[in-house]
Amino acid sequence: MSEAIRTHKPLVGMTSTQLQEAMGTPTKVNADNYNGTQRDQVIFERRTETWFVYLRNGMVESIQHRPGAPTGSMPAQEAGRCPSQHEIKGAITSASSIALGERERAERWKAIRAMQECGK
Repeated sequence: MSEAIRTHKPLVGMTSTQLQEAMGTPTKVNADNYNGTQRDQVIFERRTETWFVYLRNGMVESIQHRPGAPTGSMPAQEAGRCPSQHEIKGAITSASSIALGERERAERWKAIRAMQECGK
């Protein structure tokens, strides 16, 4: 477990605390509670890869790794266009993640305001 944390990689069997220690703050968390079982899809988007980590009751039970830049990873403004309403809604959803710290949440909302002002 300590090797996975040191190398910043998720590992099946980690607790949610160990996962956060290894990977840092996730880009997005999709949470579900069905019949008392808490299930989370925790997404970590990096510049060159994306990790999808699946937890059941706070324990990592499976992992998907996708090499390459995340789909839509280049902000629309950098691509020379204003973001679509869909991209803005996605950013709002991401900024609303319960896993974000206050500073990161504030930074994301600042970026969302800039997205909304693009082209006005």
